[in-house]
Amino acid sequence: MFTPRSEFALGVVNNKLYAIGGWLNGVGVDSNEEYTPPALEDPETLMQELNTTINLCNLPKGTKNSLTSKLTNAQQSLDNGYQEEAISQLNALINQARAQRNKKLTSEQADMIIEEALRIIAAIQG
Repeated sequence: MFTPRSEFALGVVNNKLYAIGGWLNGVGVDSNEEYTPPALEDPETLMQELNTTINLCNLPKGTKNSLTSKLTNAQQSLDNGYQEEAISQLNALINQARAQRNKKLTSEQADMIIEEALRIIAAIQG
């Protein structure tokens, strides 16, 4: 919202915020503004994207299986309502990516995997 204002009405319709009227420096504001907050990212969709990333990295079978099993375990924990356990499993995945940087993973692959896992953790934490 771009117009500073005080003592205005605030409404929410279809996940959009509306600032209606109000005052600016003792003068009535006769404009209304709409704000759409950014959508929260869905952990399940992000996990699918990370799985795709891992599969596209052309990794050695053991490395790929280890990363995807951690991701699968995190997804199962989340599906069962165990958010902290899912986060711990994602942190294990991140630790493995860090440990395999410039070994089984290129620096760029490790960065992508870590960044996507951190986005999933942020989405879980809300």
